[in-house]
Amino acid sequence: MDAVKTNTQLVDEFVGSLSSAQASEFAVILIGSVARGMQSPRSDLDLLVITDDIGKLPQAVGPIHVQALTPSTFVERLRDGDDFAAWCIRYGVPLVNSSVWKRIASSEQAQVWPDWRKKTPHALRRLLLADSLVASDDLDAAIEEMLFAISHVGRAVLLKSGTFPLSRPEMIRQLREADYRALSNLLSAFLNDAPDVKTVDKARRYLKRLLVSLDKSGYQREIQVRRRAHEKKQQHAIRRGVGTRRKSSSNRSHAE
Repeated sequence: MDAVKTNTQLVDEFVGSLSSAQASEFAVILIGSVARGMQSPRSDLDLLVITDDIGKLPQAVGPIHVQALTPSTFVERLRDGDDFAAWCIRYGVPLVNSSVWKRIASSEQAQVWPDWRKKTPHALRRLLLADSLVASDDLDAAIEEMLFAISHVGRAVLLKSGTFPLSRPEMIRQLREADYRALSNLLSAFLNDAPDVKTVDKARRYLKRLLVSLDKSGYQREIQVRRRAHEKKQQHAIRRGVGTRRKSSSNRSHAE
């Protein structure tokens, strides 16, 4: 009970500081697992702040994590089928329910169903990052990235099937009911347990197969983009190396 009181006080203090700093109308929305009543001891207090004064946000302390967007940016994300924005509309809990939030929530953009295809590039980027972290023996960081990758893929398959993804703990049940039992088991393992290297490797291989089956062209396109970026980075490093050697050689010639 004390922890709940402490978190409530922290949020109240943040909202109070925000009120003092903001010159324009703003809204504060509680989002994430806490908004769904599914938090764990490790859960953050996730807040969405809608304001035109993005540069006037107070410092968030403790478990509070703040994401700030202007009203126009948030509406644009709704229009583009962004599932984060749609989640906030459907399941966010307004703490400061100003008219700016009411206008957004009642807009036609708020009714747009999220585009599941937008989740697959995010999943692949997290997955490839996990690959590199495993290669460098940073298992803890790889597990964190794998949790993000699994969550993105889970949201993609649920949205594709017409089910809106809830919080991560609730997605375990949603995925099982959607007949994605293997994905459900992986999400449970990475969310609640301490996966070993074997489990991480199994998850990586499974997610890659699932991503290809979901969106093969998107998977290949993202791989090509990352490959070109890697090649460009290598070429830049080679040019810098050649330039450094030439400068060093020139300095030696002057010295002689």
